[in-house]
Amino acid sequence: LGHSYGKADLPNTGEPGLLGRPVELIVLDDRSDPTTGVRLYNELIYDRQVDLLLGPYSSAVTNAVAPIIEGARIPTPNPMASSTAIWDGRNLQWQVQVQPPGSRRLPGLTKVASEHGDEKIAIIYEDSEFPRNAADALRVRARKDGMQIVLDTAYPVKITDWTPIVQQVMSSGATVLAGGGYLPDAIGITRATRSLGYQPN
Repeated sequence: LGHSYGKADLPNTGEPGLLGRPVELIVLDDRSDPTTGVRLYNELIYDRQVDLLLGPYSSAVTNAVAPIIEGARIPTPNPMASSTAIWDGRNLQWQVQVQPPGSRRLPGLTKVASEHGDEKIAIIYEDSEFPRNAADALRVRARKDGMQIVLDTAYPVKITDWTPIVQQVMSSGATVLAGGGYLPDAIGITRATRSLGYQPN
């Protein structure tokens, strides 16, 4: 997320800060690691005694810090997390999810594919919270729309060589490729499909 910043002027009715009050913005780097996130949120709450929090990037870190935020009773929007696991079975009162849930990602994909005659789909996804959540819902929609799931596999976090997994997709006979995870995944998968000459519909 970067480094710590000093006072920030947030415009409001021509006065610096928030409602005329100065605002100190503290930004800490959790390194996308849940354990680090827990440590830093405890620091923000109990050492720095912040008044408001902004949720972290990623569902995994958000899920890890959710109990800490609830215990401290600090209002917190979670702008960069979409796994339903954060909310399922919990009664979170001090947090709101900004993004649509992962289960609502890729809407219409299987319906459009089946309407165009595609029957075989490969689902590949990063083995982490948000992509697993999106893949779970995608499976249900694929079956509902009459598609055959010919490959359903997770790949490791921070994978760098996409060729083997795209070769599995090609061997499966899939004409539809769905899933993924984050931007580096999309770039890596696209480059691998092009280098291998694979063009899913």
